[in-house]
Amino acid sequence: MLATVALGMAAMLLIAWLGYQFSGRQPQTVALDLGISFIRVFVPVLGVLQIQDFVAREVERRLIFTSLTYPRSRSIFLLARYAAVLFLTAVTMIIFTAVLAILVKSLGGTYQQGTPVNLGGQLATSTLFSIGDAMVVIAFATFLAVVATVPNLVFLVSIGFMVVARSLSGVIQLLYADNTLVTAAEHYRAGLEWLRYLVPDLGMLDLRRAALYDQAGLLPDPLWPLIGMPLAYAVLLLALGCWKFERRQFS
Repeated sequence: MLATVALGMAAMLLIAWLGYQFSGRQPQTVALDLGISFIRVFVPVLGVLQIQDFVAREVERRLIFTSLTYPRSRSIFLLARYAAVLFLTAVTMIIFTAVLAILVKSLGGTYQQGTPVNLGGQLATSTLFSIGDAMVVIAFATFLAVVATVPNLVFLVSIGFMVVARSLSGVIQLLYADNTLVTAAEHYRAGLEWLRYLVPDLGMLDLRRAALYDQAGLLPDPLWPLIGMPLAYAVLLLALGCWKFERRQFS
């Protein structure tokens, strides 16, 4: 896992550096944007893989019988695994963001952009909500690890969930803005609107624009609904996962 993290760090730095070198305007903004995009994909995927290994594969290999012999409930076992993976994910995301900020700062040198980036409070806020995004994705992976009979489904379905949850609201807005994009746009909108009640809008948690353009006004006001949404979904998914895990029969 450490080797994977190291390779991911190197890939992030290379992508950000290349973005800076080949950008004709606002090179620091491009480098920071590419780095944040990489972090928001790579780090949650690592968390999903850890849940797959620590929960789903334990069940597949029958190691779960040893883990459940300890004097604690199944729910505590599951929540402890989730908390450990979420903590590692948060630490990894903070480290990656700090290294990215150092790179972007060093690349800037004496060159002053017309719109400078904000590598302080705005970037920290963006990172905090990216952790909230990962919290929901990992909670969904934890729920899948309990109900799935094939461990690889945890990874595949969780990645699909992450993509849909991040892009759903943008697709709906695009369909409302231009009905000519697809035939029967109203039919698509009706189906997607129903999906919004089942899938959290993780796209709202991407607050990087405030850091990219150093404008606090780009942040939603107030911020507390954005905190409550991922927290509520994570709690719901974990509660369902614990309920199912307590009643699951292992053979």
